[in-house]
Amino acid sequence: MLRRDHEMLRNRFVECRNSVSGKIFICTLALLTNLTQASIAEDKSAASGDKSATQKESERIRAEHKDRIDRIVRESELRFESMQKNRLIQTNLTYSRALDAYEKAKQNKRDLPAFIHAAVGFAVAAHDVRDNVRASELYSEAVDAYLSLSKDSPSELECRRDAWSHMGYLSSTEFQSKFAQLFKIFEQRTSDPEMLNELNNNLRKVVSEQSSNRFGARSPSIGDSKATFDEKQFWKNAIEIRSAIRGANDPSLQPLLQSYVSACEKSGDVAEAEKTFVRLATLKNKDSDDADYANVRVQLDLTTFYLRHSMPEKAVAAYNKAMALSNGHKSQKMVSQLLSLASEFKSHSNAGISDKIIIDLLNSGGDQTVQAVDGTLNTLVSGYLNSFDLVKAQTLLAKRVEASKSCSNDQSANRWRLKLSDVDLALGQDAESNKLFEQVKTLTALSNGDVNKLNEDRQKLIQTLKSNKASQSSNTLKPTSSK
Repeated sequence: MLRRDHEMLRNRFVECRNSVSGKIFICTLALLTNLTQASIAEDKSAASGDKSATQKESERIRAEHKDRIDRIVRESELRFESMQKNRLIQTNLTYSRALDAYEKAKQNKRDLPAFIHAAVGFAVAAHDVRDNVRASELYSEAVDAYLSLSKDSPSELECRRDAWSHMGYLSSTEFQSKFAQLFKIFEQRTSDPEMLNELNNNLRKVVSEQSSNRFGARSPSIGDSKATFDEKQFWKNAIEIRSAIRGANDPSLQPLLQSYVSACEKSGDVAEAEKTFVRLATLKNKDSDDADYANVRVQLDLTTFYLRHSMPEKAVAAYNKAMALSNGHKSQKMVSQLLSLASEFKSHSNAGISDKIIIDLLNSGGDQTVQAVDGTLNTLVSGYLNSFDLVKAQTLLAKRVEASKSCSNDQSANRWRLKLSDVDLALGQDAESNKLFEQVKTLTALSNGDVNKLNEDRQKLIQTLKSNKASQSSNTLKPTSSK
């Protein structure tokens, strides 16, 4: 019987797992699993013992178990119902208040700012209850009111914010006819950098709203059900409008061009994406400390783009151009991007460029840069050791040990010296290896480390090398310190 109870519980789990209340029930089921298993085990023990003596105890446990389940499920459902009820009350209250404010503002439509604010607020409330048709109609009313508002109105800025806050609510038909008109006005009236960033963020929200199945062009309940939102064309239109108003090379075009590149890639238009990336490199730079890095960053982004689309020769050319533009200066932002690129080149079977990036960074020196390089460097070195390419591993390790001299607090220096010492020894360069090993032992002793363990590991490595040499397999040796 208890097995049937458990099975019934699991069936209920399947029925309600996709509902919100089901999620609460799932948590309840998880909490009770151990108790169920224990009860089943007790059933089994009862079957092998005195049935008359254990049957009553088994029934008691079963009854307590069922009561406990019923009580916990009932309490969970009551809590959920209470939460749902409170949410619905709040949503209805918000909707009612928004409706009251809208109706009041509609009676005095001469106060356009108040009407615009009320209409947008009611549109948001309608959208929250998934009345998307109503939300679209209300937002359309707000937009029409804004278009008739004088640009000299003291409330114009506040109304502009309302008008651009949810442009994606508009139906597909209205969006296509009104977006260009609205965006031109927004561009002409927006000069403050923070406001421009806000506008850019709202453009991205428009894409989300128009692309979503819940509202926008693909929703059969709003506009043409056969229409689809063309994200690529949307960004192209926005770029053309901003270019006409602010200039073809204005730095404010950067976020729009980047979004257009992404849309082109998603649509499979790699050639147009590449063309747009090249245009990004021609934009004027803002007067800031990162102005020089902006040009470098575009070329590094272009490098990643070329790698992503299997154009290795163009990727190398873009990387070289970025390095020429940097003039040897590497900010921490650039270091991070270069390390990411090193991994990208490695994954695209171009380890030579990966090594070059790491060596250039190590040559730059400094605690921050050297420490940032360590993770990627360790991956590259481990790869060479695993493939028994000891010479390439040695080159990178030597550069890392040398870079330690430019640091004031390189806590990993001794570990890298030991790795290089092991590789030197494996390559038969005993003098260099022993010199490094003595340094390692001295520094380990000064830091109260285990020098005996170092000596033991060293002897093991020497014996392994001798054995491999005797079997003429020295080229397949992997130093023990790489583990």
